[in-house]
Amino acid sequence: MVAILTTHGVVENFYLVLLISILSVMILGGAFGALAVRVRKLYFMIVTFAFGHVVWSVAMYSLQHITYGFNGIRDIHRPDLSLPWSMENNTNFYYLVLVVGAVCFLILYLMIKSPFGHALIGIRDNEHRMIALGHNTLLYKYICYIVSGIIAGVGGLLFAYFNGYVNPSELHWLWSGDALMMMFIGGIGTFWGPPLGALVYTGLRYWVSAYTMYWFGIEGIIFILVVLFFRGGVAGFLTDLQRRLKGSKR
Repeated sequence: MVAILTTHGVVENFYLVLLISILSVMILGGAFGALAVRVRKLYFMIVTFAFGHVVWSVAMYSLQHITYGFNGIRDIHRPDLSLPWSMENNTNFYYLVLVVGAVCFLILYLMIKSPFGHALIGIRDNEHRMIALGHNTLLYKYICYIVSGIIAGVGGLLFAYFNGYVNPSELHWLWSGDALMMMFIGGIGTFWGPPLGALVYTGLRYWVSAYTMYWFGIEGIIFILVVLFFRGGVAGFLTDLQRRLKGSKR
């Protein structure tokens, strides 16, 4: 959306682009979420991946005259925030991403600590009990689906500005697979787990790729080891370690 709006001369104001991008993600997430939240567990993941593949196919082929297909969209200029600092400077843009990321994490943290977040935790642990207590679990999951889409959309917006180039291949389900790997490594169901998993996964990817071209094979081995021995991920391992240390002190 950012690339289409800015390079085609439709909208150049950063704040308006941000607003349009968020609204677009809300509409798309609302349409997909209405179906996705009706299935659970593995089927939810499969349906979500399928929706991503549909979007990729439309962007790659049906809208090729807009997205330029495999060639992608180039020359995406950094945003003008009407501030004294130019975003063309990589350091300034880094701090912009840092601030936006911190705001997103703060919003998610406040959501988790709110009654809405407690309801989500209850749904995760025992959805049938939450239904018995009178909660509309479908509505809770639907809102959560849209919010997650908005957060991902903001990340995609910043990625487009940072890279200066986007390609429909970045909508492929393989990118969702990377995000899933980050969650598995960090710890699903934890707040700080996915960011830790992203750091570990990205760091390993760049480090291993510097020595060998067989990163995908090593990635598969890492996934197997995590599933077999570290099901709680990094966050779960650190939590268990902290409990053991506290138990030994007693």
